[in-house]
Amino acid sequence: MFSSIMHRITGSAAVGGVVLIAAWLVCLALGRETYTVFLQYASTPLGLLVWFGLSLAGFVHLGGGLRHLIWDTGASFELKKANALTAWTFALGIILTLAFWAVLFATGKVSL
Repeated sequence: MFSSIMHRITGSAAVGGVVLIAAWLVCLALGRETYTVFLQYASTPLGLLVWFGLSLAGFVHLGGGLRHLIWDTGASFELKKANALTAWTFALGIILTLAFWAVLFATGKVSL
């Protein structure tokens, strides 16, 4: 039940991320000044926290989708296996998010 609710919440957050990316593209289309203002807000600690949360939501939602793909094959429906698969879903989301942000910081794409 918890994983179902979290899948819906992370899906909704991912939609919010798509809206934010659309706003980024609009700012890009409006010109250098508008784009610079967007980047100034997006690169603040609060902005980075929002981006981090959106990436976490996206990766956890991806994990939930993979879990459903596995279930579509008829596998892991037993309670013990389903619970383990759910735990792996969240672990995958956290690991991918941390790896993604580690690469961003290591390559200098993001800094505090």
